[in-house]
Amino acid sequence: MRRVTQLLPLLRAFQPGVCQIRCAELLPASSQHSQPCTALHTAEVAATADRSSAYQPASTCSAINCQGQRHMRPDRRHLFTEAAAGPPAFVFDIDGVLIRGKRVLDAAKTAMAKLYKTGGETLRFPVCFLTNGGGVTEARKAAQLSDWLDVAVSPQQVVLSHTPFRQLAPRLGHQPVLIIGHGDIAHVAKEYGFHKAVTTDELAVALGSSALPFHRGSQAEPKHVPRVLGKDGFGSEAQPFAAVLVFKDPVDWYQDLQLATDVILSGGVPLRSRPVGNHTVEVVFSNPDLVWANDHPVSRLGQGAFATCLEALHQQLAGKSLQRVKYFGKPNPEPYELIQKLLMQQAHELGYVSSQETGSLPFGGIFMVGDNPKADVRGARLRGPPWVPILVRTGVFQGPEANDPEDPADIVVDDVAAAVDAALHRSRNSKWHSLR
Repeated sequence: MRRVTQLLPLLRAFQPGVCQIRCAELLPASSQHSQPCTALHTAEVAATADRSSAYQPASTCSAINCQGQRHMRPDRRHLFTEAAAGPPAFVFDIDGVLIRGKRVLDAAKTAMAKLYKTGGETLRFPVCFLTNGGGVTEARKAAQLSDWLDVAVSPQQVVLSHTPFRQLAPRLGHQPVLIIGHGDIAHVAKEYGFHKAVTTDELAVALGSSALPFHRGSQAEPKHVPRVLGKDGFGSEAQPFAAVLVFKDPVDWYQDLQLATDVILSGGVPLRSRPVGNHTVEVVFSNPDLVWANDHPVSRLGQGAFATCLEALHQQLAGKSLQRVKYFGKPNPEPYELIQKLLMQQAHELGYVSSQETGSLPFGGIFMVGDNPKADVRGARLRGPPWVPILVRTGVFQGPEANDPEDPADIVVDDVAAAVDAALHRSRNSKWHSLR
């Protein structure tokens, strides 16, 4: 206990706002501080000073943080033995972390400058970008990130919410599918290998105005409408829609809810006049985010809200839940599995590993920096070590809690630059760094 008490002057010297987890369970009552800690958890600082500390590892803690909310403390064995195993890797959410709406956050460029060598062309450590956004190709998003952040970002560093849809193309690529979402999703679907994709705007034109009696009309009708309906067209008895794929948040919820419901309830034939039979339409959402952050001061409804509406409508109209429904995007496992492969590829190219095919991840920490506890933090937590969730206050999560009570991060910071500082601080104290 004397050793921890001696560390108090050091802890108080840090700038506030990095860790923000109170260490009441470690300090005597007379030594407890009322302000949040400022670097890593005090348990980590204490163990860094003395790896033979008598404090026992624990995956949960009943201590109360500074705002009176219960928090979960990461397993200290995870914090140290894993951190000593290899180089750090970084995964960044985009909206609410690097940008707010169309505004690039100043901290984003500062953070990237720490992870790229001078000139912004070469990485120091493996870096990827994992977002529940989309509507463009990975190449287009990489070009946007390069422009925003003043560093070179390749498509192999980017996983969008609909990137896992590629794995559906071998099965659905030559069957009609209805695609939903704003952005250039028709181009994305074609690049992924969906050769019979129909947008809701295209289906609306094919069905005619009576299908959407309260619709004011889209801003611009599609220039080309594929062969939809009719005797042998997409969505006919001969070629029913096999799936509804929600690539991105829709703009016209009335149109898209109506047409998606038509396709699902009809077994893929929206003008069907006979019983549906056994054909069940598959429904796939690219992410479950109920809300997301842009430059508006309050979070906006996301694709998860649209999904909630569609599922509720189906329950009311069909008397049962959707039969074949799948969610991709954070916090689900598929995007994290893709990211891990990309990080391994970068680690190999940077010379940190001799082969991309190893039995376990070689990283001391994969630092997931995000603003949405239910997506970013929960997803990293579900993956387990060496993933380390870091929560920033520039997006969905803004406090006033010191940490999210339901999905607490290992580290809470003000912005992405502070997140990188905290991760690098931890790496510099690792066995791996001392051997470089």
